[in-house]
Amino acid sequence: MAAHDEPARRTQEFAAIGWVMKVVIAEKGLSRAKLADRTGIDYKLVSRYLKGQGNPTYETLKRLCDGIGVSLGEIMTRAEALAEQEAGGAGDGAG
Repeated sequence: MAAHDEPARRTQEFAAIGWVMKVVIAEKGLSRAKLADRTGIDYKLVSRYLKGQGNPTYETLKRLCDGIGVSLGEIMTRAEALAEQEAGGAGDGAG
């Protein structure tokens, strides 16, 4: 992988993490406002992170996961599976 590809890869990773967090939040019946309240993280930042924007630190990701009630490991595992699925899904149903 070329060095110039690194920012794009990180952006995709954060987008996958944010998407998985949104799914888990919905599964648990939480709102972004409730998550912000539980974690003490500003609502606008919570919203940005769930959209895959920004660059949350490990500690911030951990606080979000604690507020959701899920391990960071589970979020990462699901995000990695999503990224692998998207990378392998280049054959858009032709056949």
